[in-house]
Amino acid sequence: MLASAGHTDWITASVLLSRSASDAVSRMGGISITQYRMLIRLVMAPDGMTVSAIADELAHSKSAVTIALNSLERKKAVTRAYNSADKRVVTVRITDAGRDLVARIDPAVKQVAHEFWSCYTDEELALTYRDSGATAKNFNLTYRKDGSMSIENAYVDASWVIVFAITQQLKRANISLNEYRLLYLLYETPDGMRPSDAARRLLLRSNEVATTSARLEQHGRIVRTRSETDRRSCTLSITPEGTDKLRRITPGVVEALRSRIVDLPAGAFDQYETIARKVLSANRALHLLG
Repeated sequence: MLASAGHTDWITASVLLSRSASDAVSRMGGISITQYRMLIRLVMAPDGMTVSAIADELAHSKSAVTIALNSLERKKAVTRAYNSADKRVVTVRITDAGRDLVARIDPAVKQVAHEFWSCYTDEELALTYRDSGATAKNFNLTYRKDGSMSIENAYVDASWVIVFAITQQLKRANISLNEYRLLYLLYETPDGMRPSDAARRLLLRSNEVATTSARLEQHGRIVRTRSETDRRSCTLSITPEGTDKLRRITPGVVEALRSRIVDLPAGAFDQYETIARKVLSANRALHLLG
């Protein structure tokens, strides 16, 4: 075993949470999850934030932040002020319209969080509250239980921190997040798996599995075997090249997952894997991503 099998369940649960929250943000506010994460930080920064500070705290490039701010400015959700001494320094502030936008989106985001928490035990909730809050604070999202920022915001934000960190780690290894997830699933299934079963396990759409498996096959990391009795059916299997790729990149993925949760207590990694399995079991019947 390359790593604890549950680490990919934790990744899939984080992807599911971040996508569900992203859908809620888009539906209620017509903005992206990145723009929403900018706004909730600006709510907590009455003196505003520089573009560089926003980029650093979201681990995005300044150009990507600028593009996102352009759209928010057109919606009159933020204003930008240039430093008189240095025009390269831009301070961003949230407007009343931006605060109203956050207020309109927040209930839907909180609902997503509570739907995920419905299968947690009290002990698991306490662990999640602690670590989500600590992680969000580390990324400059200070929440207040009785204010506009909440532990639900911190929980959703932490999922994006995890997904983004792992995506960047895999990008350096020239493999996508979905490719890694599918490759590891096939590593755990030496007899192979049908694409439809892989889609259900990973909570992906059938076309996502088709695209992902095609890229892996192109790089020689998996093989596709047609059924002798039904040429429309096939089985996906990992190759030695695919296993070798996993051996080289999995330690970095696990470390990225561990390190993004601030002050992770002893035994918490195993607990999160258990939580993730419960979340995925509850959601596979609904297949929220498909």
